[in-house]
Amino acid sequence: MFAQRLKELMSEKKLGSGYQLAKELNVSQSMVDNWICGKTKPTFEGMVLLCKYFNVSADYLLGITDAPFPPAQTLQELTAQKLKNSLAKENQRGVLMGFHGTKPETITLAPKDFTKIKAMLKIMKDQ
Repeated sequence: MFAQRLKELMSEKKLGSGYQLAKELNVSQSMVDNWICGKTKPTFEGMVLLCKYFNVSADYLLGITDAPFPPAQTLQELTAQKLKNSLAKENQRGVLMGFHGTKPETITLAPKDFTKIKAMLKIMKDQ
């Protein structure tokens, strides 16, 4: 399913060859050719590049879902729920993990930071 989706996305972007996609992603042509013919699947880093380039989710690329990306409301609800669960432990120091570009970042938060995040979430919810 991955190779099929990749070919469809390449066609939509009018990329006629693996060479063109490899050039856009700054990866080797043989790697992209192997993805296209189904010999291999990309590494995590390769999936991130493809998802960003084609503006689709990894679930879509892998054939797990037919929706190119999750609905924004669903994504917001999931993010809000994760933060809410984290904020439930307000009296403890916590860790917030996110992504900056393609590299994960971890930030240690003090209890006062949780209060600020709660206020931001309330504002987002009310909008």
